[in-house]
Amino acid sequence: MALPINVEQLLDATTIESARIEYKEGWNPDAIYRTICAFANDFDNTGGGYILVGVKEENGRAVRPVKGVELDKLEPIEKDMIGYNNLMQPAYYPKTSIEDVDGKKILVIWVPDGTQRPQTSSKRRYINLATVRNPYVVSIIRCRLWRKLL
Repeated sequence: MALPINVEQLLDATTIESARIEYKEGWNPDAIYRTICAFANDFDNTGGGYILVGVKEENGRAVRPVKGVELDKLEPIEKDMIGYNNLMQPAYYPKTSIEDVDGKKILVIWVPDGTQRPQTSSKRRYINLATVRNPYVVSIIRCRLWRKLL
């Protein structure tokens, strides 16, 4: 599927704010699906986010040249994703695109905001607090999180 944005813009974080971009050095489905859930829940309707698998992060920026994902691992990752997508409640299907960058392949996962929010992954809800701009909503979320910690 074609991305609505150029992958170079995602790597440079020039068009999209960095709070909506995650760089993952490798395939770690637990961490990646927490991020997918947070982007899909998109409280402020900022447009979800993007996860770039095969890209190392340093100080919030993509490290170039990218690490990449081995070609023979891409298809199994995409098959894994189908199972994880169906485990989310309600089921959620992010868009994927395999991109050529620096002579290597990376997997870009585009996570538009979910239409049936809130999304849960592993029976938990995740949110991206970095994109929540309404101070009232932030205070409610922090209050609820604080109560759960007590």
